[in-house]
Amino acid sequence: MVTAPKPQYALNHILAPRLDTRAFCSLASRVGIDAVELRNDIGEHSIRTAADARQARQAADDHGIRILSINALQQFNYWTDDRDREARAMIEQVVICGGDYLVMCPVNLASYQVDSETGRQRLLESLNRLEPLLADAGIKGLIEPLGFSISSLRSKQSAVKAIDTLDAWQTFGLLQDSFHHHVADETQVYPRMTELVHISGVSARTTPRAELQDSHRIMVGRDDIMDNCGQMNELLRAGYRGYFSFEPFARSVQDADDHESLVRQSIQFLDQQLAGTA
Repeated sequence: MVTAPKPQYALNHILAPRLDTRAFCSLASRVGIDAVELRNDIGEHSIRTAADARQARQAADDHGIRILSINALQQFNYWTDDRDREARAMIEQVVICGGDYLVMCPVNLASYQVDSETGRQRLLESLNRLEPLLADAGIKGLIEPLGFSISSLRSKQSAVKAIDTLDAWQTFGLLQDSFHHHVADETQVYPRMTELVHISGVSARTTPRAELQDSHRIMVGRDDIMDNCGQMNELLRAGYRGYFSFEPFARSVQDADDHESLVRQSIQFLDQQLAGTA
């Protein structure tokens, strides 16, 4: 039997959006975590300019923290002039803050209805536009499929096929999100192609899978119905060696008074559960 290695954890800034970047890096350091993900959608503490990115890098350096990514280039698979400008700005910000990845999310709107071939062509066009920008910057773009029924890119398999078509694994990778993996009812994982994993828990047992929303996403604990431990164990045993980044969206987590205890409790639970399956 292959023994899974101990996972390494990261924190996504959505966990504590009221903290500025310096306080957020301090939180990570206090709980023994050495990597964080920053965001462009959390209000006043978002990374939206080169100056924001420089300040974030200084804060991370001061606390010995690695910045993994900035989340996220939204609607990346529908290329427009605005998308081009946003992508260029965000890639610059990732480079300035010393990050490795630009997280990219697909169009997730009920009003966006295209046939499968149009969707495939738009995805390929976007990747073709992004590839030289990312390559020149020396960072990777991570495709994060969103499992919602209205999402224009629900499955990792579709992302893999597109990257394969362009033979562009040197520039792109997968981001597996445990919530979206569950909501999309996916079973297949791609450990060798996955570079980052988002984890969060859901305890809403009476809510149908198709009705789950970001607001249901809490820290992973004993009440989790999504089998985060199973997903993590499968990835680790198959060779995944990247970070598992906590990404809870629920207000009960974001507005908590003691994020440190919440993170420590979740890490303790996951480590104990994963050790029990070794």
